[in-house]
Amino acid sequence: MAMDKNHNMGAPRDAIKWWELRRIPFNVGMLVAGCATLWSWAWVNGQMVTDSQDVGEPFFIVFLGVPLYALIANLLYTRGWLTEADGNARTPAERSSTFRKWFLRALLITIAPGLLILARWCSWKLLHV
Repeated sequence: MAMDKNHNMGAPRDAIKWWELRRIPFNVGMLVAGCATLWSWAWVNGQMVTDSQDVGEPFFIVFLGVPLYALIANLLYTRGWLTEADGNARTPAERSSTFRKWFLRALLITIAPGLLILARWCSWKLLHV
């Protein structure tokens, strides 16, 4: 049985190794984007909320929400090599393209709340000039 270069016997192990070598850069990107989002939330709340107003419960967001988000992001990241481990091996170019595409989507999802919060502050600032 002839095997082509995309479906060799080592493909599942190679796929796992390829994806896992990129997990740390993925997590660093998510950490930076997440910190930027949390910073924007804290900064905007500091600008918009007076001492007598309640911002909400930061404990839930920081100590429960962030670890839960990180866990879900890493479970979804594992999808990358799981799709290849069942024998659907990709070429190096396809792997890189898939990684970039999903990494950028994950970054956008992570920074979207921060961007929305900043947009809210901008609209608030325009109305309270």
